[in-house]
Amino acid sequence: IAKNCASCDSTLTWQRDFLICTNHSNCPAQVENTLEHFFKTHGQVDGFGSKSIEKLVAADIDTLEKIYDSSEENFQDAGFGPGQSKNLRTELDRSLLVETEDWRFLGAFGIPQLGRGDSRRLLQHILLNDLANITQEKIMAVEGFAEISSANIVGGLTKKWPIIKHMLNLGF
Repeated sequence: IAKNCASCDSTLTWQRDFLICTNHSNCPAQVENTLEHFFKTHGQVDGFGSKSIEKLVAADIDTLEKIYDSSEENFQDAGFGPGQSKNLRTELDRSLLVETEDWRFLGAFGIPQLGRGDSRRLLQHILLNDLANITQEKIMAVEGFAEISSANIVGGLTKKWPIIKHMLNLGF
C-alpha cells in the first residue's frame, strides 16, 4: 500500500476506506481533477479535457482565475499551437455568454457533499449570491440536508467563495 501521493509525494491518510492526499491545493493531480470537474460539470466549454488541463497545470495556469484570464499568447506559451490557443480563448469567451443554470454552475466547483442534485435542491430555496454568508442552520432548514453535510457545505462554500465570486464577476 502506497504511503505517499504519486503526484506530489505528500503523505497519504486514510478516510474511511480510501487513501487520500491531503495536499489539496498543491497536488498537481488534485488541481487537474478540480479543473476537469469544473469544465465537465459546467458543460459549456469545449477543449478543456484532461490532456489540455494537464498541459495548463504544468505551465502554472492552474486555477480557474488564471485560465479565464489567459490570452491566446499565454496558451501558446503553455505549449498549445496558434489554432488551438485561439479556440481555447474563443471557448472561454463563449462560455461567459451562454446561459448556465445556477445549480450546474455551483455544482461545478466540487464542494464536498454539494453535487448537481443537491445544488439544485439548495438553490430552489436560497439564491446563489446569498450563499456567500450562508449558515449551517439555513442549509439544514432545507429538506434533505443534515447536520454533518450542512457543516461540510458551509466549509466548502467558505473556502471556494472567492473563486465563485471571481467567476460571477466575469459574467457567469
